[in-house]
Amino acid sequence: MQQSPPDWVSWGTLGVAVVALFQKPLSMLFDSIFRPASIDIRPSASIEVGYSTLGPTIGLWGTLFGFHHDMHVVNMKLRVVRTKDGLTHDFPWIFARSTSATLSGSDSTSQIVSRLPCGFMLRATDPYAYDTLFHDADTLAALRPHLQKYRDAWVRLVLGHVTQAKDGTPPSNPEALYAEFSKDIEVWTKVNDAYYWQPGAYSLKVEVETLKPQKTLSRTWSFELTDSDSSTVRSNCAAILRETCGLKPTYYAFAYAVYKEQALRIGG
Repeated sequence: MQQSPPDWVSWGTLGVAVVALFQKPLSMLFDSIFRPASIDIRPSASIEVGYSTLGPTIGLWGTLFGFHHDMHVVNMKLRVVRTKDGLTHDFPWIFARSTSATLSGSDSTSQIVSRLPCGFMLRATDPYAYDTLFHDADTLAALRPHLQKYRDAWVRLVLGHVTQAKDGTPPSNPEALYAEFSKDIEVWTKVNDAYYWQPGAYSLKVEVETLKPQKTLSRTWSFELTDSDSSTVRSNCAAILRETCGLKPTYYAFAYAVYKEQALRIGG
């Protein structure tokens, strides 16, 4: 005759099942109460350094990992410090970017789509991929009046040629007209003097601001620009003036610096 297991065995089995059932919810509850929210910023590739009609720019892409809490990210910004003299600039985000690629046989094309940045949810169970452009708004604000003056002078010159033309048509060779116009170096000097991506070392602090919980979480790296990097990006001064006058095509060059001295995650 088969005997039934003792009652304590059945209750023990039931207890194990209950613990297994509620282990994850209890762990999540414990984390939400006793463990602070934290973010790990894991960059991909390199740091894109530029200079354009947006002013000095930095492009970053990578992945954000949230821990212990879901967080509403409301802002991302950078602080860049030039090591040799302590020159410091803040970079708010200006565009969130996405890249689409089309492959067809031997031909391939890619298109970068930009949109204004906005807040997003970073869930503890779902990493967030970012591709964000930041710019030095203060430097751009200082340059804007000079660029506007340059553009206004160019528009007056073009309109003068249109008025003088018998049929009222615009100049047939705007490039030749611009070549003569661009010999005025006053605005060129302003744009060139505002350029500060000199060769050497820089520190880069990335700050992520969240709401619910309200925190600022950050991570810091360093990077270096070579002589070649600096001169390559400085060459964009001419492109800035061309774009200001609406002349196309305008191409911008970038430097791609390597992340160095990666720091540990900072939890607010």
